Amino acid sequence: APKRVYGDRVSGMVNKVPVLGMVIREDYSDPKLVLCHLDLPIKVDDTYRWIVKVPSKGMKRLKNYD
Repeated sequence: APKRVYGDRVSGMVNKVPVLGMVIREDYSDPKLVLCHLDLPIKVDDTYRWIVKVPSKGMKRLKNYD
């Protein structure tokens, strides 16, 4: 069973940049990465990206305060 499922709100680091976003799915080619849709885009190779692979190590699930 996957640790992260679609819709989980998470925080993590991409290239030493903190990011917040929503899990799309775990990466099939590398289980150490999770595909996420970010709240704010980050610049990767001179391109702004909303969807990035985030390392699952150090990733934290955000709490729901409803």
